[in-house]
Formats: sequence, structure tokens, C-alpha cells
Amino acid sequence: MTPSPACRRRWRDLRALSADNPPSSAAWTIFSPLVANGFARVARLLEAGRTPSVAVLTDDDAQHARETMDHIRTIVASMTDEENERERSRTEAVRAEARVAGYPLLTGTLLSLAIIVFVFTA
Repeated sequence: MTPSPACRRRWRDLRALSADNPPSSAAWTIFSPLVANGFARVARLLEAGRTPSVAVLTDDDAQHARETMDHIRTIVASMTDEENERERSRTEAVRAEARVAGYPLLTGTLLSLAIIVFVFTA
């Protein structure tokens, strides 16, 4: 079993989104083989299921699959938490820049009002 073209495209897009984050890139080096092994395992199970009188899933296989999925979930959760933290810090930086950018605008507005008042009262 191989991933569908849509799955491959989404995988590529997701990887590109995290390319600028070294910890996420490092996580991909662990994550990618786990997913590839998962696809290989599913392919073996499908093939074994087509053969009569063959045990499709042993207890060891099931335990290994659970451990692999738990590991994948842990990696994904870590990547998600990290990306959320990066988004929060970026948002805060943008808000700080917006506040700083507003000060010259406010100063200019007040100065314009002062000039108008001075011109019309003089």
C-alpha cells in the first residue's frame, strides 16, 4: 500500500510549512520513517488478510502498532504545541509593532489639531 497522491501532496505541504522551524524539521526525521513503516505494515496486513488460514494480526503486531501510533501522536502533539507557541509569539510581536506604529499617527493627529486650533484662534 502506498499513500495516495492527495496524501503525498498534503504531506509535502505540511512539511513545507514547518521547514523554517529547526525543531519541527528534526521531528520530521523521526516522524517520516514511522509513517512509512505504518504504510508498510498496513500493506503486509492487507496481503496477509488475502491469504486463507494466516493470522492477520498477532498480539505482538497489535502492541507494536499501538506503540507506533502513540509515538506518532506524541510527536504530532509536540509539533502542534511548538507551532502554536510560535504563532502566539508572532502574534504578540505583530501587536507590539502595531502599538508602536500607532504612536506617530497619534502624535501627528494631535499636532494637526493643535495647529488648526492655533490658526483659527489667532
